[in-house]
Amino acid sequence: MSFADGAILLDKPKGISSHSALGAAKRAFRGAKVGHSGTLDPFASGLLIVLVGRLTKLSDWITQLDKTYEAIFRFGTQTDTLDPEGEVIASAPEPSRETIERSMCGFVGTIQQTVPAYSAVHVDGERAYRRARAGEQVELPERTVHIRDFTILDWTPPDLSTRIQVSSGTYIRAIARDLGRECGSVAHVVALRRTAVGPFTVEQATSGGDGLGSDHLLSAYDFLSRLSRFSRAIVDPDVAKTIRNGGLLMRTGIRFEDGADPADGEPVAVFSDERRLLAVGSFESGRFRFRFVCG
Repeated sequence: MSFADGAILLDKPKGISSHSALGAAKRAFRGAKVGHSGTLDPFASGLLIVLVGRLTKLSDWITQLDKTYEAIFRFGTQTDTLDPEGEVIASAPEPSRETIERSMCGFVGTIQQTVPAYSAVHVDGERAYRRARAGEQVELPERTVHIRDFTILDWTPPDLSTRIQVSSGTYIRAIARDLGRECGSVAHVVALRRTAVGPFTVEQATSGGDGLGSDHLLSAYDFLSRLSRFSRAIVDPDVAKTIRNGGLLMRTGIRFEDGADPADGEPVAVFSDERRLLAVGSFESGRFRFRFVCG
């Protein structure tokens, strides 16, 4: 494993895209592949997990982690983008706190959510936001999402401050839209901050900038050790050599940390006895199916 295999917990400032926020990491680890897991809109701030080197291959797994946000919903107005960057398209009287609290109860648990018109999902082969900007009316897809926690932090009319823990793929802007409707009003998001991704919190993050470097990089072992969905297997030097040479890896003869006994299909990270990442994959009928192998 090179020094540039790992993850950085980055506190993205508002006003820039998630892609732009990667600039400092790309400069610090020049030559290594750098990517993020879980986009934040430009108006939003907070925790962005930056994957460096071979860990970029795990982006889809990391994206599936639950997210926690602190958001401010403004009742009484709705914008076309459902955020502060759009144009106001509707207005209505703001609801009472009692109405909001009663309506919020229906949002906790598994719900169906229609994605916002201004979103990156594909509709008939084209991004929804491009169709929306062109003035097209399209049938937007629904998705099943799970809201694990929805708490009021403050109510200063017309603004509702909330904390929301959601499954991957949930649109906070859509929650504001739908809550506004449920209350007999309209609403949009005026501020959004991601405070946690899975076990990682924004308090643990760095603000980035040109001072970003290897000191801010969590090793692959340290990063994956904090993810309960990944079992960790340790192998001796002979088995490590077999893996690097493309040989088979069987369940027998390896040691799982923390007494793990992963079922078939569950992700497993394989490390050398020096805690260097060798491979990621899963077992099937006692044989390891590689997702990728580190050279």
